[in-house]
Amino acid sequence: MAKPALRGDSFGELIKANITYGQLYSNLWQLENGRLFQAGALFLFGLGAGRLSLFVKSDNSKRIWRKLLIWSLILIVPMLIVKSNYQSWIIGDKGLLTPLDIAIPSIINFVFMTLLLSIFVLAWFYKGEGYKFQRMFIPYGRMTLTNYIVQSIIGTAIFYQFGLGLYKYSGATTSFLIAIAIFTVQSIFSYWWLKNHRQGPLEWLWKKGTWIFSNNKPRVN
Repeated sequence: MAKPALRGDSFGELIKANITYGQLYSNLWQLENGRLFQAGALFLFGLGAGRLSLFVKSDNSKRIWRKLLIWSLILIVPMLIVKSNYQSWIIGDKGLLTPLDIAIPSIINFVFMTLLLSIFVLAWFYKGEGYKFQRMFIPYGRMTLTNYIVQSIIGTAIFYQFGLGLYKYSGATTSFLIAIAIFTVQSIFSYWWLKNHRQGPLEWLWKKGTWIFSNNKPRVN
């Protein structure tokens, strides 16, 4: 049933799939692969980091980020070794591979994310207000929702069969260059938009919707 939508032959079929059975398939996949719980956990980690003021430069926050950096460096190598060999280590009941195929890559991704985030934050603290290459991400990050949705629209128009159909010709390198081009254009647009607005257009709608029934509405224009 999902094949017509996956082929991308029809824009109407794609919309229909995403509104109806596509949501069911997507959520079942997220549940089976742990993504549903991972997303919730990452939100909680971000909330905890904010409550602990880990993104505010202080001796305590620098100490914690250094520890996270050291431990992620220590753990990443043995975890990669485990990832490359664990399937051959399982003798007997191969059913154990199913949860391991989900858990091990997820843990490695989390450790690697912690490594990159620690480097990014410590580099920002070291420079005071961040390096120039870091500051260029600020407008883009402030319009995350808008950029995410627009990326999806551009991506389907470029790669799906009802659009340009470039999935047939684009390898990893070409797709990466296309992604860089989209990111660059969106970054320029984000910088221009935020010169005259406090948030992106979809961020504005999101905040409006959040406070629509509240008597204590913040300024969202």
